[in-house]
Amino acid sequence: MLDMQTALSVGAALASGVFALLARNERRQERRLNRHRDVIAWAKDAMKAITSVEQHLPLLSGDASNESLLVQLKLEISAAVDQGRLFFPNDSKGFRPAILDPLVRTFRLLDDAALIQDAKHARDCMSRHRKDFWVVCQLVVEAGWTKRFLNAGDVPEGGGASDYNVSNSNVVDKNGVLLSEFKKRWKKA
Repeated sequence: MLDMQTALSVGAALASGVFALLARNERRQERRLNRHRDVIAWAKDAMKAITSVEQHLPLLSGDASNESLLVQLKLEISAAVDQGRLFFPNDSKGFRPAILDPLVRTFRLLDDAALIQDAKHARDCMSRHRKDFWVVCQLVVEAGWTKRFLNAGDVPEGGGASDYNVSNSNVVDKNGVLLSEFKKRWKKA
């Protein structure tokens, strides 16, 4: 039989172990929440850059003298891509993550003088890039939203980018739902 002092020591050791586990879990949750907030802030800035390109496209298509505006827009998009690589690095094969594809396509559009001159086609492309970016951001950032629209199984509420494989154009959530399927369902909604 344990004496009182030994029982208190064992109880204190167990309690301190439980508190240590709880503190570790809390720190992990805090890091995940901070990363989630950082990704959302980056996505907002990137969406502003895409929207800025879309807004200024008429100025670029009609006049070649807007070189400084073009350079500024390219810098904003390029910065958004580079900042996104901090959160979503290339995969082991060197492929860019799908979340960065609409930003890169926007940059390439700005590099294509002939495409910029075709105002209607350029607007259509930019609209598609903006929507694609929004869709992928929703998939990566808001797992709860994705779960409601896809019935994706047990995607955790508040799940973040770590729950997804966002490489190349085959974005797959941890339950195997392809982005292409997500887009089809999203367009119908």
